Amino acid sequence: MSSGVECDDDVANIYKEFKMMGKSSVKKRAIMFKFNEDFTRIIHDKNEDFITLMGTTPDMTHTAEYHAFLSKLPVNDCRYIIYDVEGQRNDGCPTSGISLLCWVPEQTSVRKKMVFASSKDALKNKLQGIKLKVHVESLDDNGWDEMQDRLKKC
Repeated sequence: MSSGVECDDDVANIYKEFKMMGKSSVKKRAIMFKFNEDFTRIIHDKNEDFITLMGTTPDMTHTAEYHAFLSKLPVNDCRYIIYDVEGQRNDGCPTSGISLLCWVPEQTSVRKKMVFASSKDALKNKLQGIKLKVHVESLDDNGWDEMQDRLKKC
């Protein structure tokens, strides 16, 4: 079921820039998208200053970085998150993949959850190359192990 929500024009361009950053030394680990005020468009969440710092702390593991990132997400509002996750395949070789995390905290209103769930396809259709899709509701059920297990099989 479609909600009628559309993606903002710059969503695909922001995603392309994000993918190109993988080839540079300065890189963001994630980008976020949210709804505009009247729930008619999916827009870039520009309030993501903490994301820029990810990957710049040499003593922080990728797992710790991910958990620190999740702890800064809103507790009562949904977000679509494009996250570049790293892991190891079953043969021990390093691998990575772009993941779509659907952040849907339990405290979010039923209306927001319904619009969020029915609008995900509008975003997925704009973004090519996503390996993993993970639903995350809380810091305890954070999707990290699921992403790592799925990366092992890629």
